[in-house]
Amino acid sequence: MVIGLPSGGTLYYCDPEIVIRKDKYNRVKESIRFKGEVNGQWVREHTYGGSLVENIVQKFSRDLLADAMLRLKANGFDIVLHCHDESLVEVAAIQCNKESLKNVERIMSLVPDWAEGIPLGAEGWHGFRYRK
Repeated sequence: MVIGLPSGGTLYYCDPEIVIRKDKYNRVKESIRFKGEVNGQWVREHTYGGSLVENIVQKFSRDLLADAMLRLKANGFDIVLHCHDESLVEVAAIQCNKESLKNVERIMSLVPDWAEGIPLGAEGWHGFRYRK
């Protein structure tokens, strides 16, 4: 099963099938199963619509961050770390000011053509040490 995303990215689910099974309350339910890797072993995993939507949202968000990181790099920012929805750029102490921070926020807030219409914004801070 392949799910295509607006960015051109894809999600793949190996050997999917729809099965009938009983839930913990003994109700009959349709379920989607696919092969996934758990601890180095291929196993059959169950999933459902909500989990698939979560996977789509996570991949879409990752594609937005990757696009922003490419723009940051193209504008001369040195990315030293990224995590979930954050990019950490390193600048010389003399360049660490509100203007450079606003520039990073502006670059990260640009909406790619493939995500037209999505409300996108960025907030940042500057400091000498990383914080969460």
